[in-house]
Amino acid sequence: DARSPSQQLNRGYGYLWWLSGQEPTLDSVDFKPKPGGLHPFGPDDSYCAVGLCNQVIEVIPSHDMVMVRMGTAPMDDPEKWLTPLQLLDEVLEDGKQLIHNQVLELVLDAVVE
Repeated sequence: DARSPSQQLNRGYGYLWWLSGQEPTLDSVDFKPKPGGLHPFGPDDSYCAVGLCNQVIEVIPSHDMVMVRMGTAPMDDPEKWLTPLQLLDEVLEDGKQLIHNQVLELVLDAVVE
């Protein structure tokens, strides 16, 4: 099952999916354990795929929800779009999933059970 941990060292990663509710989950940038797992604020049954420029597929079975985010991650400085190396730098820096977490948190806050 792709939603099962693929290894004991990084239980937050399945088979091409990031898994919530599993620890340790290692940060994909510095490979240090993330406290609270992938989404400490989200349901334990959620899982996601994350692509370049923070394109995201987030699946939350307990809410019968699939969230898809297409497009590039927004930047603080639009000037970075003018220089490809600055754009690449920004994309790589976003490896900590900050935008993904912000979007997911807003969506989950809006869910009425």
